[in-house]
Amino acid sequence: MAGEGFLPGQLGARLESQLPAGVARRFDDGALRITLSLDVYGLEAIFRSCYWLTDRCFVYLSPPKEGLIDVTLISKKADSTQTDQLTWDFLNDLVDQRLRVDINAETREIREMIVAQAFADIDVIDDRGRPVAPDASQTNRAEQDPDGIKQWRPAS
Repeated sequence: MAGEGFLPGQLGARLESQLPAGVARRFDDGALRITLSLDVYGLEAIFRSCYWLTDRCFVYLSPPKEGLIDVTLISKKADSTQTDQLTWDFLNDLVDQRLRVDINAETREIREMIVAQAFADIDVIDDRGRPVAPDASQTNRAEQDPDGIKQWRPAS
């Protein structure tokens, strides 16, 4: 298959010709604008990916409309070939960041429970990771010593 295994910038192909029609637009100053679907990537993943490029390029996000957002990138080195590579880096990072956002949402409850246990005076999780309902004696102890100063508990 023609073009198989090539990297962006090889074979003299411009970035906008390698992406689906209408996704990328090149400007005379070397900037490149790509249109992204908020349904596919989500605003949080797009912002995270933009942030990681701010040391190498200038980033502009247009206000979202109709489920799409335009992201304009231009290399700080003012070299259009650099902008092409940065755009490919941005597109790859978008996939990574979207996955991170999804995993973060899926594991939120578990992380919150672990943090709660780490800072709790009493066990909120049993040895099998299940929530423990506090009994009256634990509640009374917490009320008598709210700062946990008088209570000794092994560090195990």
